[in-house]
Amino acid sequence: MIKSLQQCSGKDRYMSNLIKQIIASILESLKDQGTNNSEVYWHGVSLSDLNSTAKEVRSRYFVKIDESDFLVLHWTSNSGKTFYKTQCVIGIDGKLRRMPQGYYPNQWRDDADRFVEMVNEKFLFE
Repeated sequence: MIKSLQQCSGKDRYMSNLIKQIIASILESLKDQGTNNSEVYWHGVSLSDLNSTAKEVRSRYFVKIDESDFLVLHWTSNSGKTFYKTQCVIGIDGKLRRMPQGYYPNQWRDDADRFVEMVNEKFLFE
C-alpha cells in the first residue's frame, strides 16, 4: 500500500531526502563532465576550429565527422536549394586531402579545395 504524506515516518522522510541529495549530486557531476568533455577532436584538431576555418571560406559552410571517420565539408548552393558535401581524409603525409568525386585531382578547383589548403596551412594532424 502507498502511504500518504501524513502517514510517513521520520525515517521515510530522511531516506527520501537522502535519495534526492544523491540524485542531485549525480546530476551535478554529470553536468560538470559534459562541460569539460564537450569539445570534439578529429585527428588532434578541434572540430570548432575546423568549423571556423570553413566559415572563413564561406559563411554557410560547416564540417561534421561521418560514421566512417571522414571529415565532411557541407555547404548549400546560393539559392539554398541544393546541398553539397565533400569527404576529406588524412593522407600519408599527415595533411588533409579531399576525396576525388568524379573528376581528376586539380581538374576543377572549388571552395572545398580552398578549405583544404587553408586547413593544411593552419593545423597539424596526428
